[in-house]
Amino acid sequence: MNKQNIPRVDGYKVFLQTIKDGLDRNRSHYFFGSDELTTELMIKNLRKDYPEIQISGYICPEFMESDQLVEKYADEIENINADIVWVSLGFPKQEMFIDQVNKTIDINSNFVGIGGVFEWVAGTKKKAPEWVADIGLEWLLRLVQDPKRLYKRYLIDNTLFMVYFFRQLLFRR
Repeated sequence: MNKQNIPRVDGYKVFLQTIKDGLDRNRSHYFFGSDELTTELMIKNLRKDYPEIQISGYICPEFMESDQLVEKYADEIENINADIVWVSLGFPKQEMFIDQVNKTIDINSNFVGIGGVFEWVAGTKKKAPEWVADIGLEWLLRLVQDPKRLYKRYLIDNTLFMVYFFRQLLFRR
């Protein structure tokens, strides 16, 4: 809880709660991103935990830029018949992909960027315990699990942010 007693909300909780809420409303789900093994394990776990879940399908695209993904999969995206399309391409690629889809394809599905949730639900990566996330150290567990991919984001980008922040703070007019 923060100073205003508002609980922290993360993509994992939003994902699972939306799945649960969608059971009674017959909501359908589609998955875009990650790899074949992770996505199949995730779907298997979702079907085990939520037997009534409606899954319309999935696409596990190869690695390419977000605009190239939209161009390559435009026909498939246009034909998605799902209430929610969960996108797991990582930040900021998934946000750029969703923006590009919204600008170029007429589709009624809701696209939601969900980051590493596919891996957590699949069990291929561990999610940090709530107490670790609540004190702001979830990034450390993620860095340990995937240092090659995340070192730049967490170590270099965050260090540069702090340098620029303090420089601005100290030298503002």
